[in-house]
Amino acid sequence: MMTEKQMGGRKYKIRFHLGRGENYMKWQIQHPDNPTEYHVAEGVWLVMTNCKLYNRPNVAANIHRGANKTVCAWVECESVEAFTTPILKGTKDVHLAFNPRVNMFWNIDGENVDNAEYEMLYTYQRRVYLPENKFGGVE
Repeated sequence: MMTEKQMGGRKYKIRFHLGRGENYMKWQIQHPDNPTEYHVAEGVWLVMTNCKLYNRPNVAANIHRGANKTVCAWVECESVEAFTTPILKGTKDVHLAFNPRVNMFWNIDGENVDNAEYEMLYTYQRRVYLPENKFGGVE
């Protein structure tokens, strides 16, 4: 996996793809220099490092008011690795939620964490998690 320095400062963008078609309900990884790739949520675990949560608040607010869903949130990271071998989800790992129909921001138990930065995040099925020992942001 290339580092941010090797990529010239460009980063990966990861989001859960909800657009119609063959990639519906898959994790989307936009590479800085390579084609976008998709992974079935139940068959892969994505481990992301040096992450930041992004949200387009105006778009999220429109969706919250009933507009059709469109891309408004993603995780940006320096590196991402996909694993097909299961990784164990810790019982105290923290779920980072984003559903603009419910809350217009990334949140942990309802608390806004838009633009928060974390050393490591991972996906488990259709959700993004913060490992228990990384709670509190970038170390």
